[in-house]
Parts: sequence; structure tokens; C-alpha cells
Amino acid sequence: MPKKFFDDEFKAKKVWQDYLKRSKSATTFKIRQAKSSKQVSNNPFTPHNAEVVIRVTGSSCDFNRLKAHLRYISRNGELEVFDKDEMRSYQGKESIESIAQSFNEYYEIKSKKELECDDIKPKREAFHIVFSMKHYHNATTEQIKKASINAIKQMYPHNHFVIAMHNDTDNPHCHLVLKMMGDDGVRINPNKADLANMRELFARELRYMGVDAKATRKSRAFGELKLNGSENFGHKPHHYMVKDFGKANFNFNDENEMSYYVTYTTSKGKDITIWAKDLERVVNENNIQRGEYCRFAITDEVPRTITIKDKKQPNIVYSKVVYEKKWNVSVENRLERELNPLKHSSKSTYSTYDIQAQGQPTHTTQQAYQHTINTTQPQRKGFER
Repeated sequence: MPKKFFDDEFKAKKVWQDYLKRSKSATTFKIRQAKSSKQVSNNPFTPHNAEVVIRVTGSSCDFNRLKAHLRYISRNGELEVFDKDEMRSYQGKESIESIAQSFNEYYEIKSKKELECDDIKPKREAFHIVFSMKHYHNATTEQIKKASINAIKQMYPHNHFVIAMHNDTDNPHCHLVLKMMGDDGVRINPNKADLANMRELFARELRYMGVDAKATRKSRAFGELKLNGSENFGHKPHHYMVKDFGKANFNFNDENEMSYYVTYTTSKGKDITIWAKDLERVVNENNIQRGEYCRFAITDEVPRTITIKDKKQPNIVYSKVVYEKKWNVSVENRLERELNPLKHSSKSTYSTYDIQAQGQPTHTTQQAYQHTINTTQPQRKGFER
């Protein structure tokens, strides 16, 4: 009897191994690849098209160059130019001088002639920055303008700037001119770390407006984001900032099947991406937002039975019980939960059915039989429902 049980279970396992092997054949791979590419092409929010762009185009070292750049971003007065509070706007050729003079409040920017006469070495007086998105259809130019203004005001609240929108190009964008000397008498000198922080703030402001925007850093060597010298406050243990989430091909590889991902940043500044189709349910049910601090964990598993029929013996069915992992989340300051991560995962079990024998398995273990006839979620002590 034990030998027959072993033979039946071994045969069921062997049938499933052959089935999985055929599913990975070249023909099946081509079919999956075609379906995958179609799904990606229909999805406007693929993982790489929501990146925001900040580009430094140059600087002005004297009043003459500043006026020339203002003339350029306003299309010689044709476009409207706004100041930092959007309280004043300028338009028309005659307004270019007024825009330039607005930079001379509190601190006067010398002309090229004055620098030469006084034998003063030129230095950067105004910073030229462009704000845009790789796929601009995700955000309107008005949204890009407002997000740019909010980001710069958070980083440099004492520095004057003006901004102009360019809608007449293939990629709509905003030009921002930032004065280096603040009204508090402090001169700024943006470096790579500042630009990276500026980009993250820009993406965050767009997300507040409902735009799918990301600011992925290739390197975290710049350190954590700081605003106006303020330190990062501590968060609950194992709760990390959610940077992004959504549907995508597994590992962002078009050859893989569609799945769901969540990317978060650890306390050491490392970006981690976790994958599971069940994460979509967790994100939607708990209304997870980018920028929130969350802890994700696998807290349970649910058995699911899948079967295939024997081609030569239609009454024989081979059953496989797999255990799908169930995720849960704790959201800092909103939906905090005590999560008990699953410590041990159950292995898949195999069995053989005889349909004519009222669907009962011919030879299988008691555990596989129990999970096969009872597909409800098992009660496990110490796990949250």
C-alpha cells in the first residue's frame, strides 16, 4: 500500500513537471511575449515614463546676460512671465526691462560694463533651470509651472525668481530664472545634491496634484532630502517611504508576465522594489499614497487547487495545491497595524483524482486531501485577517 501511494503521488508530480516544462517552450514564450508587449503598449504609466526632468541650461553673470535670457524665455515679450508668488505678471517688449529690474531689489546685479570698470570678477547672479517631464502628456504645463514654483519656494524661500511656460515645442516645459542672492543676504550655490532634492520636491508636488510623477535617483550618495536645513525626523521601525507602485512586467522586463510592484526607500537611502500580484489589492484597499511611510509584510497564505486531466484516461485528474502569499500593510500615522510576518511557507502538494470515484483522490496525504476538499482559508494563530 505505501508503495502504491508513493507511485501515485510521484506520478502526479511528474505530470505537473512535464506540464510546466511544456509551458516554457519556445512557442509558449512567443505567445506570452506578444501578450506582454500588447499590455505594456496599452498602459500609459509604464515604470519609466513618469520621470520628471530638471535641466540647468546656464547662468547669468551680469545684468546684460540676464536681460538677454529673459528676452529669450518670454519670446521677446510675446509670452507671459510670472514672479515667485504669481502676484505680478509681465508681457510685451516693454516689460522685459521691468522683469530684469525686479532682480535688483535688495541686491543690485551689475552690468558687464560696471564689472569691467570696477575690475570685478564675474560670478553667477542668476540660475537658469528648465522643468519638464519625459512624457509630458501626464501633466499640463500649468501643473508643471505650479509644481516648479512650489518646489523652488520650499528650497529657497528668500530668493527671487520668475517663470515662463513654453507650450510651442514638442515637449512643453517651463523656464525658471532664480536669483543667487537672497533677500536675507545669503548667496546660494546649488550643487548636484540640491538639484536631486529639487527634482524630488518637483515630483512630489506633481503627485499632490494627482499626476503620476517620479524622481528616481541613480545614486543615493547625495544623502537624504533636507529642506531649509531641517533634519529628517525618525519614523516607526521598518516603515519606509513609498516612492512608487503600479502594474508592470516583472522586474521591468518586457519578456516577463505582468505583475504589481511597490518601490520604497529604506532608512539607508536604498531603493527596494517588491513584486506580487496581491500587492495591488493591498494598495487599493488601504489607499496607499506615494510619500507615505509604510511597512509591507507577508502575513498569511491561502491554498489554491489547480488541476489538469490525463489525455489517455479522461477520468483521471492530477491535482496540485499551491499556497498563495497574502500581504498586509501598516501605514504610519493612519492605519498602523501590528504585522506578524509569515515564518514558514508551505510546499506544494500533489495528488491524483478519479472523477468516477466521486472526485475523491485515489492516493494522497491527509494534508493534501484536506486542502483539496476544503478550499477555504485556514485559521492560523498569530496572523492577522
